[in-house]
Amino acid sequence: EMQQAIDQNELVMDGQEVVSAPLTLREDVIGALAIYNDPENPLSMDELELVDSISDQIALAMESARLFERTQTALSETETLYAIIAEMNEARSYEDILNARAQRTWLGRADQLLLMGVFDQPMSSSLTPEWIYPVAHRAAARVEIASRYPLTAFEARPNTLFTGEPVILEDVTTDHRL
Repeated sequence: EMQQAIDQNELVMDGQEVVSAPLTLREDVIGALAIYNDPENPLSMDELELVDSISDQIALAMESARLFERTQTALSETETLYAIIAEMNEARSYEDILNARAQRTWLGRADQLLLMGVFDQPMSSSLTPEWIYPVAHRAAARVEIASRYPLTAFEARPNTLFTGEPVILEDVTTDHRL
């Protein structure tokens, strides 16, 4: 009903007649510009055209603001990425690498344990490592870390965790891959 009323420029607000013009972006109506219309002194055709022109300008301004916000977000993410890369380039240890990533990314949200390890041999489609050697970790509480772990200690279903791609485990108590 609202869309039809906007399209027909027939709205009543607070008991008064208004003239409306849709705010349109790429054929999508995102709102309306409404102006009170005095029935005794109705808007002229030129004034109605001005209302339409203003509504187009408002829609463009809203789109520009949305695009500006997206650009600012992308710029902020890029700056963060450059900072992480710079810190990792300066890293002298695995701990430095882990800290650089944890301080500036979602990895810092790990509330129990954040562990970085290396395999005993490179992983390929025909070769699966047997051992994981922890090289750095962060923990909220004191945790004892073994010198190595068998790959099978982590992966309940083969080829679901260790695929050569980064893996995110939000909740290790319920993740079916563990």
